[in-house]
Amino acid sequence: MSRIPLVLILGAFVALGTVWAEEPTHSDAEKSEWASCTICKHMAPHMEELMPVMKRETIRMNDGLAMLHWVTDDSKVELFHEIGAKMNESGEATAEWTAEQAEKDLCHYCFDMWEVIAAGARYSQGQTKNGDIMVLTSDDPDVQAKLFELHEKAVKEMGT
Repeated sequence: MSRIPLVLILGAFVALGTVWAEEPTHSDAEKSEWASCTICKHMAPHMEELMPVMKRETIRMNDGLAMLHWVTDDSKVELFHEIGAKMNESGEATAEWTAEQAEKDLCHYCFDMWEVIAAGARYSQGQTKNGDIMVLTSDDPDVQAKLFELHEKAVKEMGT
């Protein structure tokens, strides 16, 4: 399960980036959830700086989904990538977690990502000049259904 952490990181960028950027104020409960998430806690202190320049797109594919994340301010790319590295390091701990631990120590969005990967989704990823890309797919119709649900939830909660 060593593939789980990076996917969670990219999912966290999606969860935090768009939600924070589109809504200038958030409840203390939301901020607390992000700050206490094993993955998102590295991004949380940089929200005010990064979220106004972060963009994302989620694309439904025939066998899963793709997520693109990028920053529009070139001066923030290095920070974006540095935070991703820290999130990846923390995410390594999730590879062997039980569902109970993941539900306890991850925000709801990262948990959803953890759950679909634990169900067998495969991923590929890469860093772009100003962001990153992630692709989650499966040949298994049951896992594909979970991926399609995740796509719909991401679009509903965060837009595009």
